[in-house]
Amino acid sequence: MEVEVEVALQSGADEARLNAVRDFSCQLARTLQARRTSALRRLTLERLLMADSCPGTGQTVKNATEYIVRLVDKSVAAVERRLLDNYLRDLAVFVAVRNRGGKQPETSGADVGFEHEDKYYVVSVVPSRRWIHIHPLPGLLAELKQAAACVRNAQAYPPVQPLLGYCYGKGRSRVADGCLVVHGQSFWYLVSSVKDFYMCVAEMCERALSGDDLFEAERANAINRFTREFVERFCDPSGAIDWKRLVEFNSRNYDLDQFLT
Repeated sequence: MEVEVEVALQSGADEARLNAVRDFSCQLARTLQARRTSALRRLTLERLLMADSCPGTGQTVKNATEYIVRLVDKSVAAVERRLLDNYLRDLAVFVAVRNRGGKQPETSGADVGFEHEDKYYVVSVVPSRRWIHIHPLPGLLAELKQAAACVRNAQAYPPVQPLLGYCYGKGRSRVADGCLVVHGQSFWYLVSSVKDFYMCVAEMCERALSGDDLFEAERANAINRFTREFVERFCDPSGAIDWKRLVEFNSRNYDLDQFLT
């Protein structure tokens, strides 16, 4: 954290506010790590294998442990993406509240609102591109505009500006359907008042995912456990992986006779 704090301080940030953000980030990181470990403990070999969209393509892999490591890490990465989405949204809201005096709206469709340079921004946070696949952009914009309208009806001044903020990316700032859309550095500047704060966020995310000895131990245990079970169920007596049996487990389900007669 020392590096990004120094960078932010050089940009004119308030040290007390940055320390508060650092402490909150640490809290979020502990929650993220606990949930990641919990998700790994709940994982089963069946769920792991069924998530492999095309097991036959793994036939170049001859080692059962190598195959299991690939699937475990793929599963962990998917969990981490979801947890980082929550981490970034919570962090952005906290930063806006702490640095801009923001408040969380009572209406749905927005995450936080704050005043800046004679405008009141009603903000919806987009933590990742993946978020847009789950929550399509037209729907996000419509909900954001509705939230902004509710705020506008409740206050005459200052003018209300709906803002859709992407936590990372280099897209140019633009107006879409009446909403200001900003990305990466521009977004983090608006919520933090620090132009280099996006660098702090990148390092905080990296730290949130690293240095977790409990998770690393659980990952090693899971790999050992799943490898042993995989060898027992999907390897022939010589030890070679039986890909035919594995593909059948993953995809064999012919049941069309009753529909085709």
